[in-house]
Formats: sequence, C-alpha cells, structure tokens
Amino acid sequence: MHTVTRLIEMVAVLFSFKNTIKHTRIPTPDLEGAEATLVALAPEKGDSTLITSLYVHGISSKISLTNNSDKFIALGFPSNIIVGDFNAKHFSWGCDFDNGRGIKLNLCTDHDVD
Repeated sequence: MHTVTRLIEMVAVLFSFKNTIKHTRIPTPDLEGAEATLVALAPEKGDSTLITSLYVHGISSKISLTNNSDKFIALGFPSNIIVGDFNAKHFSWGCDFDNGRGIKLNLCTDHDVD
C-alpha cells in the first residue's frame, strides 16, 4: 500500500504528514526574538495538537522564551508540542557553559508541567 505524504515547507522547516491526517498551518503570532512555523493536527478521534517549530535568536532574552510560549498556549489548543533550536546552553546537556535560557529550560524539564 502506497501512502501519499503532504509537505508544508516554510523557512527551512519541513513538516511531513500523511494526507489522511487533517492539518492546517496556523498563522504565527508576533514573537520576541524568534521565528516559528505552526501546524495544527486534527485527528478524526481525539483533540487537536499544535506543533511548533521554533528558532530562538541567540541574542534574545530568557524572558522572551516564556513570553513566546505563553503566546502559543494562548492559541487555545489542548495539546502543544514545541521543538526547535532554543539557543539554550546548560551543563546538563554537555555544554561548556550555561546561559539564561538553558537554566530556565532545564528547570522546566526537572519539574512536572501541568
């Protein structure tokens, strides 16, 4: 059985989904020091999920990571998956030094998030 894949390409980001999975590109909100591509998956059964590919500029502040995440959550999807290049450095991940975004992101990964 051959499966056709539909491609959505935007600024060096490529999402690939089966054409049987309903999906929609979501307009990117105004972001602070970052670029993103957003796609909503709407399976026949279950809730929609927002998938975000995020690139955080190296010079942006650690507070922009929180502000941008809040903007994605405010879009109202029951589930959010955020992946990408956060330009976050932390000793826990084998980096030679920590930066503010790395410390903040490491704190999030060390705790349960509701």
